[in-house]
Order: sequence, then structure tokens, then C-alpha cells
Amino acid sequence: MKINLSFIMVLTLVFFLLFSCSNKTNEKFNENYLEEISTSFKLGDSIVVFKTYISGTQNIIYFNLHDDENTSVEAAKHVLNKINGKLIEIQASGERLISFNIDTTVYKFDPNRIFTALGREATLKRYSQFSQEADSIVNSFADYITDSLLKEAIIIVTLHNNTENNYSILSYVQGGEYETDATAVYIDKNQDTDDFFYVTEEDYYNKIKQKGFNVLLQDNSKVTDDGSLSVYCGSKGVKYINIEAQKGHLKQQEKMIMTLQSVIN
Repeated sequence: MKINLSFIMVLTLVFFLLFSCSNKTNEKFNENYLEEISTSFKLGDSIVVFKTYISGTQNIIYFNLHDDENTSVEAAKHVLNKINGKLIEIQASGERLISFNIDTTVYKFDPNRIFTALGREATLKRYSQFSQEADSIVNSFADYITDSLLKEAIIIVTLHNNTENNYSILSYVQGGEYETDATAVYIDKNQDTDDFFYVTEEDYYNKIKQKGFNVLLQDNSKVTDDGSLSVYCGSKGVKYINIEAQKGHLKQQEKMIMTLQSVIN
């Protein structure tokens, strides 16, 4: 029996197209749907927006504090297409600092320096000026973050980006600017020193170290009170991890987030 070669080629093409469509359908099926929610907080005469992305069961909360550190947000959103969790980002016109007015006076602060009284006073003085009224407003903002947005978190994971030859894990070794803030530091020779984990619990430190990533353990009893969320969590016994990566190191930060997920599981 003779077989028409053209018929076989057409049949092969049909099967190939069906297989490709099936794979694309499965890929879409395996991706999580990110629900987006926006909330806001009034600071003086300004409004700060919190953008939340939710994927499945929220067993972990990722939090981006600085609106100019966008690699971390992009990395987390990519990962949340594959795993469950919640990402919250502060939207402040793309700026690191948040500003607001009281009457005609302008106040500015770093949103990761507001979770203790010493930190709030220092950051207001550094970037603008201090007043009791401004301190009260910023304190309410900090309480909204910890007591509302992060209240249900089993573990808080902040996401940050740094720049080349600036802040890195080397800042915590002997002779570094923050050497007294860490009780243990591990540097892997195969990793960029700008990409590292910052943790408040020894168990996470040991597990991340075993995975071959740069990691440091905060000294919760001696760390400098700069008002950061890590200091707040360390004093309250809240599980906290910071995933720090150089700006533009998107794939590496995605890998770090996925690695942390396996460590937590």
C-alpha cells in the first residue's frame, strides 16, 4: 500500500501544533493568578499607597520598603507566579524617602528607620527636622505596617536592593561599618558579596549557609537601634529575613527567594 508523503507531513504538523497548544495550556495552568489590592495611609497632607499582590495561601509575606528598589519587586512577582505568598510594596513616587507636610513644614523619613522611637527621631532629623507632631504621625504609620499589614505574617521577608561598591555583607565583617551588629557572618566564595541574606534567627542562618549563600545573623541583643524592621523584629521575637541583592541582579534574587521558600518548607 502506498502512503501519501504529503498526508504524513500534514498529520505530523497537526500533532505538533496540538502538542504545543497543550504545553502552553499546562504552563498557564501552573501559573498562579496574582490578585492585586491597593490600600492607602494618610501622612499629613500626603497619601502613601501600599500595593499588595496575593497568590494562593499566604504563608509568607514579602515586604518592599523602598520604592526605588524595583529589582526586588520584580523578582518577587516572578516567584509568586510559581508559589503561594503575599508581596506588599510601598509606592512613594519611585523615591526611597517618604515626605509629607504639616502646614508649611516639610518632613522626610526613611520608611525602614521608623519602627523604634530612636530610629524615628534620627531619620526625621537626618532628612528634614524633628517635631513631636511629625513623630506621632510617623509612629502611627509604623504601627499601621506592623499591626495591620504584617499582623498575620508567619515570617516577614523584606526585599532590598543595593548598589555596587556600597552596602554589602562585607559591611558586617571585622572592620566593616556594622561589624558589631552581627554575631555570625558566612561568605561563600562563589557568591557576589552584594547578594546576601540577613536573618534574626540562628536556625535560618545555618540552613541558608548550608545552601551556599552569603548570610549573616543579627546580634539581637547588641544591634544598633536604627529603627529598622530587623531591629524591631529582633526585639519582639518575630521571624525576620532580609533578601538583599544588587540592583539588576534579577535572576539571582529570584533564586534567593526560591531557596528561602525551600528552607522555610
